[in-house]
Order: sequence, then structure tokens, then C-alpha cells
Amino acid sequence: MKRRSVRDVLDNPRKETEFYVLVMRYYPMELRKRALKFEESPFNVWDRELAPSPELLSDIKKGVIDWSEYTRRFLAEVPPSLIKLKAKTYQEQAGEKEVIFVCEEEEWEYPHCHTWILLDVISKNPKGDMLENPHIEVRFIVDIPESTGLNGTKQGPFFRGRLYALPKELADFYVKMGQAVLERKEAGKPTLRELFSGATLDSYIEATRTKPLLAEEMEKSAVEKWQLRVKAEGLVKEIREERAKRGV
Repeated sequence: MKRRSVRDVLDNPRKETEFYVLVMRYYPMELRKRALKFEESPFNVWDRELAPSPELLSDIKKGVIDWSEYTRRFLAEVPPSLIKLKAKTYQEQAGEKEVIFVCEEEEWEYPHCHTWILLDVISKNPKGDMLENPHIEVRFIVDIPESTGLNGTKQGPFFRGRLYALPKELADFYVKMGQAVLERKEAGKPTLRELFSGATLDSYIEATRTKPLLAEEMEKSAVEKWQLRVKAEGLVKEIREERAKRGV
């Protein structure tokens, strides 16, 4: 399983090999810009239950909370067991295709998108090295406009003075061109990579479980709700198939 941005999927759809699960609370701005209905897009499923709540989105956008608090609250809203159950369901629906979680954030905005949290929970990788390409932190010293790479993916824009975590090859390119510098780690301060490793996420998960029955009940009710929905959808499908056979 991987993740891609809405814009990247719309520009470079791979429907033959990928199964797209849109995990956003609101209708994507990119679809509005292109005047596309959901049915006309490449996306297979729109799952709002794997998206952060309106309140959580508002708090992170307004700067009321930092990313670690966002992660903790997201995992409290969307229990790990529900994430894994849905991932299994979508993989069964996808068959041989690869499941791709889709959100508006671009690849270079790692780790500031809840899709990375979903993938870390699913992978249960204690080393946090689930990404195919390691990411390196760089700080840009000039403004870089949006551009298109050799593989057709869009990059940027990047703004002077801001910190970005980019795939190693891309980060090395900007550093070599003198447009960015490697971010030096302050003593005792974790890198983005270390902060959002599987081990750190596991600690967040454990933190939610230490709130005795509350977290357990939230997790249990969410899972049961999802299981009931799957059963209901299965029954509806069976009824429709039976009616089709009888020509009703």
C-alpha cells in the first residue's frame, strides 16, 4: 500500500494497477477546479471515516495544535484496529491491484498528511522505513516555482526559509544546485523521520490505550459499526443479484 496526492492521480492515473481510496473529509479542491464529479474521477472509493474530523482539521490549520498532538488525536478518532480492518477490506476489493490512499497533500509534504499515519499503522514497521525512498530534511534558501520532473510528477513550489522533507535524490539535487541546504539537527531534537517512525507511532497508540475503557470502547464501537456496514452492503448485493437472476 502507498499514498499519492489528488493532483498526481488526476494527472497520472494508473487504474490498471492501482486501486484508489480517497481519504478526505471534504470534496477535493482539485476536482472542483477541473469541474469533475466523483464518478468521473479515477477514484474507486471515498472513505471519510479514514479522514480527520472537521474540528481536528481546523485546529491543525489554525496552528492551535502541533503535529504530534494532531497525530495523537487522529489515532484516537480513527482507531488502529479500524484502519487495519478497512485496509484488509480494500485490498480484497482491489484484488491484484495496489491500494493507494489519496489526499490533497503532495509527496514532498511528508510527513504532514494523515495518509502517512495510516500507512505506518498498517505496516507496523518499528523502524519506520516503509517508504521506498528515504526522505531528507532540507531548508530552501531561494524560492522555487512548481515544476514537472522527468517521471511526470509535479514538484513544489518550495519557499525560501521553509523546511521540507524530500526524497533523497530530489533533496541532493537541490542542495547540489545551491538552492537548499541540509537541515542540521539540533541537539536532542528528533528529525521528522525519527519523530514519525513506527516506534513513535506505536507510543501514540499505546497512549490512547492507557485511557482505560474509553479508548477500548471507541475502538470496539468503530470496528463493530464498520463490520455491520460491510454485512449490510453484502446483503444488498445478494438481493440485487437474486433479483437480476429472476428478472425482477
